[in-house]
Amino acid sequence: MFVLSLLQHNWTNYRVFGSYWASGVAATHGINPYAAYPLTLRFHPSAHDPRTIFDCNLNPPFLLPLFQGLSHLTILGFIRAWTIGSVAFAAFTAALLLWRYPDIQKRQILWLLLAGSVFDTLWIGQMYLLLLFVAALAWIWLVEGRELPAAVMIGVLVAMKPNFIFWPVFLFLAGNRRLALRSFGFAVLCSVAPIPLYGVRIYREWIHATANDLHWIVPTDMSISAFFTRLGQHAVGIGLAAAIALLLAWTIWRAKPGITATSVIAVCAAILCSPIAWCHYTMVLAPALCMRRWGWPLCVAAALMMIPPSFLMIPMGGSRLPVAFAGSVYLIAT
Repeated sequence: MFVLSLLQHNWTNYRVFGSYWASGVAATHGINPYAAYPLTLRFHPSAHDPRTIFDCNLNPPFLLPLFQGLSHLTILGFIRAWTIGSVAFAAFTAALLLWRYPDIQKRQILWLLLAGSVFDTLWIGQMYLLLLFVAALAWIWLVEGRELPAAVMIGVLVAMKPNFIFWPVFLFLAGNRRLALRSFGFAVLCSVAPIPLYGVRIYREWIHATANDLHWIVPTDMSISAFFTRLGQHAVGIGLAAAIALLLAWTIWRAKPGITATSVIAVCAAILCSPIAWCHYTMVLAPALCMRRWGWPLCVAAALMMIPPSFLMIPMGGSRLPVAFAGSVYLIAT
C-alpha cells in the first residue's frame, strides 16, 4: 500500500528524486552534475536559520551513468522506475538471505523489511536499498569463503560510498591481504571507469561539492564528527573520530580477529568515523545482523534502528542541543 501510494502520488515536491534526475540531465548535457538546479531538493535548517541548503547529488562519479541513463525518462517516470527498483532490491535481499540461511529468524527478515531506513529511503528517493543488496552479496560470499566475488562486491560498495574504504583496510590489517587488495583494486577500477565518459574534471566537481557540503546540520548525519559539529565542537569531533579509527585499526592489527568480526568492526568504523554518514548506512550492517542470533544488545540496537529517520528531524526547528542529540539514536545503535 505504501509503495502504491508513492507510485500514484501527485508530485509537487520531488525530494531527492529531483536531485538525482537533475544531476543525470546535467551529465547528459556535459555540465556540472554536482551543482544545484531547479529540481534539486532544497530546505532551510530551521526557523532560526534562514540559509537555504541545496541537497545536490553527492554520490561519486561511479554512479553518474545510472542517473544519466534514467534521466532520459520524465521526472515522474524516473520516480516510478527508481521506486520499483528499490522495492525489488529490498525483496531480493530478503529472499537471498532466506534462501542462503533457511534457519534465519523470521523476525529478523521482518525487521529488515520494516526498518525505518527502508521506508525513509523509499519516501525520499535515496539509493540505499541498492547499497543493501550489494552489501548482502558481499556478506554472504564473505561468510561462504568465496573470496573473489566478495572482493568485487566490497570494491563496488567502496566505489559507491568511499566511507567503506575501512573495510578493505581493516581486512588487510587483519591479515586477509589478498582479499583486501582485490577489493581495493576493484574499487579503483570502478572509480576510474567514469573518466572516459566525463573526463578528469568530474572528480574536481565532485570534490568541490563534497568539500562545501553542510549536511552535518541534519540530525540524520550520524557520524561522530557531525554530532560534535552540531554541538559547536567540530575540532573535537574530528579528533575523536580519528582517535577511534586509529585505535580500532591498531586493535585489528594486534588481535587479528576472524574475517566476519573484522568486517563488522570495519563497517561500524566506516559509519562512525567518516566525515559524513547517513543513518541509512546502517543498512550495510543489516545482512550481518540477520546472519546471527540476537542477544539483548543486538535486540536493543535493532530496536533503535527501527526508529524512522524522519523522527530525528522533528527537533530541527529547536535549539542546538536537541538537534545534536536526535542523531545520536543511530550512533548509539551502531
